Amino acid sequence: MLRGLIGLILALFIVLHGYFYLSFGTFDPCSAATFKVINQGESEATRAGGLLFSAAIEKLIRSKGVLACYRIAITGEAPEKLF
Repeated sequence: MLRGLIGLILALFIVLHGYFYLSFGTFDPCSAATFKVINQGESEATRAGGLLFSAAIEKLIRSKGVLACYRIAITGEAPEKLF
């Protein structure tokens, strides 16, 4: 039973990081979250501005913790006080 649960968790972890790699080109959940937040902009100007500040956005997302990185990368919900 425990072995099956560990196997399931490992499989979900692999699938999740595979999604990050296929969608965003990275296995890192914080980098994936940064791409997700930047690409949510409605206009090209907003996206270009996001690219200029991508390092600052990623630093802010990383400061929220790894679980926040996963949450943002999966749901696309921007962290508080980002914009």
